[in-house]
Amino acid sequence: MSFQKTIEEALKGQTNQLLLLFSVLQYIPNAHELIKKILTYKFEYIIIDRTAFIERSTDRIAIQVVPPDIYEASYPCWFFNENNF
Repeated sequence: MSFQKTIEEALKGQTNQLLLLFSVLQYIPNAHELIKKILTYKFEYIIIDRTAFIERSTDRIAIQVVPPDIYEASYPCWFFNENNF
């Protein structure tokens, strides 16, 4: 197993059956577009883990603040409507 920066990098010279998205989608600015693109690759399995879903009628964007004892930072973070996802 290895980690790649792009899906295209990961697919070079390989046949991939599994895509693991582990705590990443909520930090992608255009996550819905990325999901549509991912579906075109025809992975046999896609596992989405550690991703926040909400029961509201729409997605929600919030600011995630890192505790200062870890390091000072904040990030935009999506909470996806489970049904629309």
